[in-house]
Amino acid sequence: MKYASTKMLALSLTAAIMLFAHPPNSIAQDLTASEIIDGLKPKKLTRSMGGDGASLSNQQKEKIKILTRQIAVVPREEKAATLAEITAIVERTKLPKLDFAIYFESDSAEIATQSLPTLDQLGAALVSSELAGMSYLVNGHTDAKGSDAYNQVLSQKRAQSVATYLIRHHGIKTEKLNPLGFGEARLKDEALPEAAVNRRVEITNLGY
Repeated sequence: MKYASTKMLALSLTAAIMLFAHPPNSIAQDLTASEIIDGLKPKKLTRSMGGDGASLSNQQKEKIKILTRQIAVVPREEKAATLAEITAIVERTKLPKLDFAIYFESDSAEIATQSLPTLDQLGAALVSSELAGMSYLVNGHTDAKGSDAYNQVLSQKRAQSVATYLIRHHGIKTEKLNPLGFGEARLKDEALPEAAVNRRVEITNLGY
């Protein structure tokens, strides 16, 4: 059973959110803009990739945008179903993801100063000729400390903070970034629900 006081203390002591890609539990830090470009460039389709390929149809992308906007207004009991629908669309493809470690102030959505250079490398990559014009999901995740409702709100705020920084400081168009909070709904390591590997933001390239 979770207790509110314990949760709040735990949340105040765990201020880091990390961005991950493959392999699932790896942490990549200090990526250069060039490395980020390589990680986010659309992959060529091969027979071995499975799923529906490495891109989304315009219909799928429009559906994701609609669902992302709905998250802010749907009742709490409907959020899980909406998030699951977005996940199902993305997981049917082999979309490129990104590795980072981004840190926030304690129990806050304010990005820690130490992570600004990392976001600047990301911003430089996203406006490069290789990636310019593409759109992205910016998905916030937490571990299982704290209530479901609290974690969902915090993850949304942190994902929004990352998107806002990129928009303000690197001129990326607002409509190209889709921030979305998943809270603790999609743990990276279900065997260790309170582990740091679960506190992350995933960036997925949705293509043009």
